[in-house]
Amino acid sequence: MELGADDYLFKPFTMSELIKSIDMRFSKRELLISLANETQPGTAKKLSKESNLFVMSGNHPESVKIEKILYIEALEHYCNVLTADGKKLLIRKTMKDWEEILPEELFIRIHRSTIINLDYTVRFEKWFNNTFRVYLKNIEQPFEVSRRYGAKIRDMIGEK
Repeated sequence: MELGADDYLFKPFTMSELIKSIDMRFSKRELLISLANETQPGTAKKLSKESNLFVMSGNHPESVKIEKILYIEALEHYCNVLTADGKKLLIRKTMKDWEEILPEELFIRIHRSTIINLDYTVRFEKWFNNTFRVYLKNIEQPFEVSRRYGAKIRDMIGEK
């Protein structure tokens, strides 16, 4: 620890101990970042299209331009973020956290577990039961818009 280690697990360790240790690392990291940005922990700052998001990719910090995010897909306590240049990032944020910071004119939630970047939308396709499918650039499989979020899409594309 005196040489700079952040944590240490004694062998044998359980999966829950490992997850707890990882979660603690992320919590401390987020606190340090929020202090560095001179904001109080827990307060959300709205990002613009040109903003950069600083994330850890492996052991290396990386900057991702907000406008380069194709989509965000929720896991349990983390989200998969895919960028236009094909990078896949695992970031510890909830969908609610993302909605609070992402620019509303650029991103739209289409499912309880998916947010897409409208700049990368190729087309919206009407599907069954008043739902839609969304096709994004560089993504082969379409995304399904849940019925709950379908009204947003109908309003956006001007369909009755």
